[in-house]
Amino acid sequence: MGYHLQFKEPAEGGSPYYMPIKKGTDLPLLLIFVGVGVGLMAFGLIGIFVGTVVLAVAHKLLSAWVDEELTEVGS
Repeated sequence: MGYHLQFKEPAEGGSPYYMPIKKGTDLPLLLIFVGVGVGLMAFGLIGIFVGTVVLAVAHKLLSAWVDEELTEVGS
């Protein structure tokens, strides 16, 4: 007897309901899962939140830095 996840197709252009953790963010889903996993291993239960927040902030800072560098090169 095994366990499995059952996914349903989105209804009329909506987002699938099996990804509620990504709702409201523009972060890649893989980055969220890595943040949850690494945070859980490093900090325990509270790391689920801390790891995701740390990676989200790092992603935003890195993308802002790259965008700034690209606009300086283009000028």
